[in-house]
Amino acid sequence: MFHAPQPKPAELRPRRWWYWAGGLVILAGFVAGITGFAIGLVSALGMPELETRFHAGEEAVLQAGRANDDTRTWLLYADRPMTSSEVDDSCTIDGPDPDAAFDMANFSQETTSGDQTWVLAAAIDISEPGTYTIACAADSGAEFGVGYGDNGVRFATGLAGGLASFFLLPALGLVIGVPILIVTAVRRRSHRRRLMSGARPDAWGPGYGGPGYGG
Repeated sequence: MFHAPQPKPAELRPRRWWYWAGGLVILAGFVAGITGFAIGLVSALGMPELETRFHAGEEAVLQAGRANDDTRTWLLYADRPMTSSEVDDSCTIDGPDPDAAFDMANFSQETTSGDQTWVLAAAIDISEPGTYTIACAADSGAEFGVGYGDNGVRFATGLAGGLASFFLLPALGLVIGVPILIVTAVRRRSHRRRLMSGARPDAWGPGYGGPGYGG
C-alpha cells in the first residue's frame, strides 16, 4: 500500500521557531514573576541605612534632618528582640520636639546586615527636625541603631507588589505563550494536509494517482 509523501518539517508553515517563541514567552513570564517577587520582598524587608549606632548605657546624637511623614518615620532597631514596654522603660529621647517619644511600630522586622542581626524595636515619633539625644539603659552589651525608613506603607505595597508579580506575570506568560504554541501546531498540521493533498501525481508511489484516485 502506497501513501502520500510526508512534507519535510522545513516546508511547513509557520516555521518551528514559533514553538521556541511561545516557550520563551512562558519562560520569560515565570522568570519575570520570580524576579519581581524577589525585588518586592527585598523592598519590603530591607531596613534603612542607620544614621547612628550606640550601645546600652551610651548617649547617641541623632541629626534628624527630616520629621516623620505619611510614609516614612524614624525607627529604633536593637540587636535582640524587645517589647514596646521594654523600650518605654529603658529608652529616652530629648530634642526640639517636646513630644518626641517611642511608639509601637506598625510592622515587625528582623534583618541581617553582614554579621549583625537587627530587630525593629519601635517607631520614634518626631514631628520637628533637629538634633536629638537618644539613650537606652537595656541589657549590658545590647546595641541599637536609628534609621529613617518605612512606616509600614512601603512594606505593605512592596510585599503586595512582589506577590502580584509572582502570580500575574507567569499567568500573563501562559496567556500569551500557550496560544502561540497551539496556533502554531494547528496551522502546521493544516499546512501539512494541504501540501499532501496538493502533491504532484509523480510524487506519489507507483500505482497511485493522488487524492481522489479510483474514486
